[in-house]
Amino acid sequence: MRWRPLRRGLSLIILLLFFYALLGRTDVSNELARNLSGTQVVPGMMRLLGPWSLNREFLLTFLSLLLIMVFTLFFGRVYCSLICPLGISQDCLLMISRRLRARGYKAFHNTHWVRYTVFFLSLLLFFAGSLILLNLLDPFSVWSRLVREILLPLTVPISRGLNTILNSFGFYFPLADFSFFLPVSGFVFLFLLLLIPFTLLKGRVYCSWICPVGTFLGFFSLGSRYSVNIDKEQCSACGFCERVCKTGSINAKEKRVNRELCILCGNCLQVCPGRAIGFGRVKKILAGGEKGPGKKISRRSFLKNLCGFFFSATVLVSTTSFFPRKRRVADAQGGEIKPATPPGSLGIVRFSSRCVSCHLCISKCPGKVLQPSLLEYGLSGIFQPVMDFKKGFCEYECTLCGEICPAGAILPVSAEKKKTIQIGRVEFIKEKCVVETKGTICGACAEVCPTHAVTLEPYREGLGLPVTEQELCIGCGSCEFACPVPEKAIFVQGLEVHGTAKVITRDFTEVLEVKDKGFPF
Repeated sequence: MRWRPLRRGLSLIILLLFFYALLGRTDVSNELARNLSGTQVVPGMMRLLGPWSLNREFLLTFLSLLLIMVFTLFFGRVYCSLICPLGISQDCLLMISRRLRARGYKAFHNTHWVRYTVFFLSLLLFFAGSLILLNLLDPFSVWSRLVREILLPLTVPISRGLNTILNSFGFYFPLADFSFFLPVSGFVFLFLLLLIPFTLLKGRVYCSWICPVGTFLGFFSLGSRYSVNIDKEQCSACGFCERVCKTGSINAKEKRVNRELCILCGNCLQVCPGRAIGFGRVKKILAGGEKGPGKKISRRSFLKNLCGFFFSATVLVSTTSFFPRKRRVADAQGGEIKPATPPGSLGIVRFSSRCVSCHLCISKCPGKVLQPSLLEYGLSGIFQPVMDFKKGFCEYECTLCGEICPAGAILPVSAEKKKTIQIGRVEFIKEKCVVETKGTICGACAEVCPTHAVTLEPYREGLGLPVTEQELCIGCGSCEFACPVPEKAIFVQGLEVHGTAKVITRDFTEVLEVKDKGFPF
């Protein structure tokens, strides 16, 4: 029982650190986000599957996953109650709402067919090149999306109020910004509306029924050395332990604990009147008695479920692989604009097959160019980050997304290397430009271009018309963001595979020669 308050205290501290890491805008919070995200199972495994480089982040991720597996083999699913932010958040919700569950939880046994189906479908889709189920169900990705869509908008009025108060004393408080994208926000709110009542009434149903990470760790926890055990001789089958078990891992009638589901919360140890439940080394007799957590299944039912599984898997793989891509907003000519992925992701195919949709880079992006996608990468890449140059642009000196990406979908690059990575190429449509349509002086795209890929040339009546050099363009989108036309006259066409842009430094004398040609900038 001594470890129970220690576990609660540690888990609460870890949860607060996760909140600060995701919502903070300081170098400390960015460093925390970089380190804490490496302790999560799915992003960590995705990082280890990538190109190996013995840097600090890689070693931290490797050691974190190694410790998680070792602790799971010895003590069971400690990860779920100590490190997982979604699990800890559910525990906090349950602690606050004790009155609503005075009668305890209703245990659901024989749920293994649900979690096994979800897990193996996720695994099958992963090997087929689709991360759709992992994107939607990974607990860290789920939690970070909940924080971004629910809590981050609350910081906007708070920051404005603090800024107003501090301005009266001559201080400035940085303003927060947030833009809703209805499909993502709607999905997150719907998930939250389902999660809260099920958690309050049934306990951690998500962790024991759906979570693929919990199922994966459950396989290893079946052979754990130490676990919660029930002394069948002292147990009176009163059912108190079963009613307080948040994961439904205790069957009071059969006097056994399913180690595959137990997260070592310690609730059962506290309520047992006969002290029949204890934590210690698992005895072989108990281990033998825990075989087959569910009822036996007939051969006909097994074959029926197996055929249904493969049929569902085939439909999901076909749907996610061949579902057409669609741009949220088409280009000015009505054609398709290929999405652009962040520098360091190497290209669309690699990025969409590695990103777990945790939205950490979206929350941290200072230029607000990274936004949740819908079908830009197809159905398999739903909610993964895409560069929306109508919302912002990729800052020339910024490399933050590659530094904090927990899955290695965006590799870290230096600021100098990033300036030569070509993620897209600029395209200009003369018929949409205000210089052509209204005879108005503009040149905003040329003014903001950091690589001189967009310049002005004399056009008529002292006006300048943009001219593009695609070899110099890195696809940062500053020109598209600055273009005042609703249907952009200049835009970035994303590249399937990233390239290298040419670097040309234009000196001041060349600028003077252009300016003397008779048109303003």
